[in-house]
Amino acid sequence: MPPSFSAPGDVRLEGRDAVIGYTNGWMKALPDATINVTHEIVSGPWIVQEFTKVSGQCVSITRYENDLGVESRLYFDVVQLLSQLGVMPVASKN
Repeated sequence: MPPSFSAPGDVRLEGRDAVIGYTNGWMKALPDATINVTHEIVSGPWIVQEFTKVSGQCVSITRYENDLGVESRLYFDVVQLLSQLGVMPVASKN
């Protein structure tokens, strides 16, 4: 079974090359970004990780078969990311 991947923005990918391409796109766009895992839960073939990237919280849920990720879901706050990148105005705090 080829790996599947979903992310915000209705991203739905199938196949290893598509998933690697998506990841490489993020790495190219944010070359100085680091990922810091803050929480991790392992349950059977599933691993759930909460992490920070750039300066925002994200959650990744991945299912493994034979030590290979076969299904993955990524969740992050798109508004928070766009605000940090300066492409979305930050709401004023009156």
